Amino acid sequence: MKKAEKSERGWLIANLLILMLLAGGFLIINAYVDYVNEHEVVYRLGEKNKDVEVAIEMEKCWSEAAHGYVYGMQYNVTVTNLTDTALRDWTATVRLPEGCRIDSYWNGEFVLAGNDLTVTPVVYNKVIEPNGVRDFGCVLYTNSKDNIVDFDICFYRLVQKQEMPVFWLLVIAVGVFVVVNITALFFMAKTRRLQEQKQKYMEIVNESFLTFAGMIDAKDPYTQGHSQRVAIYARELARRMKLSEEEQQHIFYVGLLHDIGKIGVPDSILKKTGKLNPDERDMIEQHVQIGGDILKNFSAIEGIEAGARYHHERYDGTGYVSNFAGKEIPLYARIICVADAFDAMTSIRCYRPKLPMSIVISELKEYSGTQFDPDIVPYMLQMISDGVVPVVLDGTELYEELVVNKKQK
Repeated sequence: MKKAEKSERGWLIANLLILMLLAGGFLIINAYVDYVNEHEVVYRLGEKNKDVEVAIEMEKCWSEAAHGYVYGMQYNVTVTNLTDTALRDWTATVRLPEGCRIDSYWNGEFVLAGNDLTVTPVVYNKVIEPNGVRDFGCVLYTNSKDNIVDFDICFYRLVQKQEMPVFWLLVIAVGVFVVVNITALFFMAKTRRLQEQKQKYMEIVNESFLTFAGMIDAKDPYTQGHSQRVAIYARELARRMKLSEEEQQHIFYVGLLHDIGKIGVPDSILKKTGKLNPDERDMIEQHVQIGGDILKNFSAIEGIEAGARYHHERYDGTGYVSNFAGKEIPLYARIICVADAFDAMTSIRCYRPKLPMSIVISELKEYSGTQFDPDIVPYMLQMISDGVVPVVLDGTELYEELVVNKKQK
């Protein structure tokens, strides 16, 4: 389960990073929109401007002596938005000569204070759409034909997030993120259920293997725990040889059942304390053939048949029963061969006590290249040097290592 938890933790961290990026994107857009919308766009008379175009036209002019002025004039101002963004809340400021008066006006609110005329929009023309036009005008009583001393008009942009392509890209990204996560959650839940089911199946498999190994070792009280120790040694050899975790687990199972063929050997031969006669020797050697035949259809665990059938082959080709030599012997069988011999030498047998470690080391070195694969022996010697072997099992340790620890993982 550690891999699954690590994967889920990585997925959560990735999601948080993506959410931070998306949120950051929206915050940046909001900040940009606020910044742009709060800054004025200003047009001044006589200046070129890429944002707006202003045309001031005197449409009519007449004598106006009746009102105490020399002229009456009708002005119309046209403002064109040259940008691709709406402009809002415009304000025009016009400097007029002394003594002018506004008679009437349209499309705006006109306020004359001294010589300064301020024009602000009414409700319906506060916004000038992209490439749109707005106009306003008035009738002015004046004593001069040159009436526009100065003119400027300012606007605020009306940028909306919905008009920005990047905003919709972020919205789409959020949608994709939500869909992907809903899908991922569905598959993660399904995967977790499958893993839980697989864990239950593995517990059954592990407990079954332990039961079989116990049955095998029960044939001979002197070899009690032998299969379990061989399995542990073989897995450690595989780990040091850089085999994959799956291969390490497979060879562990192979080690548990490598002597399964002994169930076909009479107890009288297995427990005999004296020297075996040729027929008895032949019978006991047949356990590898019997074990291979028992496991030949067990295809779920790679190498399990080969481990049982060939673990007594010798590297020089003088082993039994197939007389394979060198790399012709399957790798799992070569590993089991070293692990099996080490446990045999370090255990009490009916025909001898366990050997001192100095002799065990000497035997491993002496028979490297003849009985044992010379590429594997150094790993076993290193295990001895590191103090990880031999192991002593109390009957519950292997169960806890194989089953309980698997649950925790």
